[in-house]
Amino acid sequence: SINKKTGKVSEIINKYNGENINQNATIPYFIYVTSDNGNAIPCVRVSLDGNRIKFDFKNDTSVYMLFESAPHYMTFEIDSQLAPACTSVVFANLATNLAFSETDPESFRIGMIGMNANTNPNATGIGTSRTTNATSLAIFEEGVMGAKAGIVLSKLSTNTKYLQELTDAIDRSVGLASKAGGAYALEFESNFGDYVIVNTTNPDDIKAMIPPAIEYGIDQIDFHQGGNTFRQGDFYFFNTENGTAKEFYQTTGKLLEEAGIESGLHTYAYYIPYSAVGILTNPKWQKDLETLESYTLRKNITRFSINLPTIEDATNFDMTETFFYKNSHYLLIDSEIIQIGKGTTSGFINCKRGQCGTSPDSHLKGTKIKHLSGYFNMFTPVLGSELFYHIADLTAQAYNDGGFSMIYLDAIDGINKHLKEGEVQWYYFNKFIQRIISQCDTDPLIETSSGANSEWNIRGRKGAWDTASRGINRFVDEHVKVNANSKKNGQTATLGWFAFFPDSSPEGGMRNTIQKTLFHDDIDNLGYQAVAHNFSIVYNGFSDELIASNPHLAANMSYYNNMYSKIRKSGYFTEETRNKVLANGNEFKIIEKKPGKKQIDEEMVDRIVEETKQRKNLKEQIYDKITMPVWVLDIIIVLLIAALALVIIFGRG
Repeated sequence: SINKKTGKVSEIINKYNGENINQNATIPYFIYVTSDNGNAIPCVRVSLDGNRIKFDFKNDTSVYMLFESAPHYMTFEIDSQLAPACTSVVFANLATNLAFSETDPESFRIGMIGMNANTNPNATGIGTSRTTNATSLAIFEEGVMGAKAGIVLSKLSTNTKYLQELTDAIDRSVGLASKAGGAYALEFESNFGDYVIVNTTNPDDIKAMIPPAIEYGIDQIDFHQGGNTFRQGDFYFFNTENGTAKEFYQTTGKLLEEAGIESGLHTYAYYIPYSAVGILTNPKWQKDLETLESYTLRKNITRFSINLPTIEDATNFDMTETFFYKNSHYLLIDSEIIQIGKGTTSGFINCKRGQCGTSPDSHLKGTKIKHLSGYFNMFTPVLGSELFYHIADLTAQAYNDGGFSMIYLDAIDGINKHLKEGEVQWYYFNKFIQRIISQCDTDPLIETSSGANSEWNIRGRKGAWDTASRGINRFVDEHVKVNANSKKNGQTATLGWFAFFPDSSPEGGMRNTIQKTLFHDDIDNLGYQAVAHNFSIVYNGFSDELIASNPHLAANMSYYNNMYSKIRKSGYFTEETRNKVLANGNEFKIIEKKPGKKQIDEEMVDRIVEETKQRKNLKEQIYDKITMPVWVLDIIIVLLIAALALVIIFGRG
């Protein structure tokens, strides 16, 4: 209940047992608005106005809310805009004293789902925080009107079911919902599949890839943008100007479908490569490209001029252009894109005219010259622009036409680099993904390089890391620790991207000059944790050529698939057994007692596993007794080994 005179939450009654589980929040109001300086403006009165609840605030602002109570959830929707002096509204602000448990089916939890793309909940829907509140900002086009969130308070045993009911109530034309993620994530089998990332859509390459993919238990092939797959932004396939997603499906995707392997569309979200002439030559889309600063042409130039005289001094023009740096070397003047040679006091010199598919043209004195922004060595659309959503539309079209079942939105974390003052990442994240999935013919398996709490509704698999080149066991252990949070949030995760033969990493990757391959010790550590947590794997550096030329790669992938991946997918070990492995704290490996009979060793259930690796524990004990950094000890050991080798060599002389 809410105090009508103060707007504060006075009690939250758990109908299962009649207990008041309310706990005063830091800001104790059920709803509050914020001012330009970010301060919370308290509610001073609550009343009914027809079928709406009216909240009056200290600054003479009012907000109207719609409330709906269903058997297993409640929803709250903002039904008015804010006064100009307010920047955001925070509503359904509740705090409870529930004792969160991951295992007790009779324990209670409270969770929230955002039901509109302009709404961001304070935590993921699974209810791990014991609090709820949703935020909507007034600065965006639709304002706070329609901001909506739903709350589920239930026992752990029924939590997933009730969250699914709430998810099904989301209007997909405005909100994020999927039966491949969120409350449905652990029931969506594809989320647990193993996959590889490839850079070719050539049918012959894919035909050659299918037999080893089947042999090594690969469930999905993820086609990464660029190269000979598809062009990010305008989605031309086969590295041509007319290759379509439909053609991809007919020549390539169908081959995988017939082999029982799913196809993934690995994009760079909303970014536009310099080669995307389908977009970059169109003046309609050129106006939506993000710019950094502008210059003014000092005199007329012809289509043959390689120098651009400017009124402004261009000496300090930033020529840095690296993958993780917001910049580009390109200018837009009228409808021509020009690559810069160098900035000088009088303008730009040694320029390359007519780039990105545009044509050189003459330009008049006084014309504005725009410095195009970029990130990941690509151009960027203005966030929220027509071009921004056009790329989302093309993504959905490619997904449908190409027969894909997975979308990996890589690089979406770059949103933070393009925000204007007062803007937030979660809003554009929500709007871009909602635009995509609302047009998909089937619910895609969604992975992203970054996210917000609201993405929980649609995301089922998380946790991909770039491959390690050394320190494999420690890398895996740290990866598992981070991914454990996905399990708490009702999602699964992957232990990829993982190179089973580090030196097979693609050219330009982190090649390992010390350890060319992995040993079974490394693979066992990866494998038992994948089985225990039910985490998938992504094979990094996979092709029929690599496998043929690297026997260790083939042997390692075969060992992992047969001893671990097949076991994990089959559910060979019970959840009870897997939980005992996790609770034990030691390292394990699966062993084959006799043909066809694989075990984590029967003795594990009653006592410590026979195959526990003592090396790690012994090393830790040594470190504990030596008062010096571990890295210093490692250097000393290497030097001692080197000295011993020299003694042996010269001793023989």
